[in-house]
Amino acid sequence: MNFNVFLLHPENVHNLNKRAIIYYVLRDYDKALLDIDKVIQLDISNILVYYYKQEVISMACF
Repeated sequence: MNFNVFLLHPENVHNLNKRAIIYYVLRDYDKALLDIDKVIQLDISNILVYYYKQEVISMACF
């Protein structure tokens, strides 16, 4: 599936978060981490994204 429609505005952290969650649900952890890392670059004060990152990393280890 192509979820790049979320990125009509590639600097929009809300859209990146949403796409990361979709990738997480689909178990595409590498792509989820890429989006999460981009969110962190754009908004280091976004506390929730650090939680998501830990969740993705913990699931990717299995």
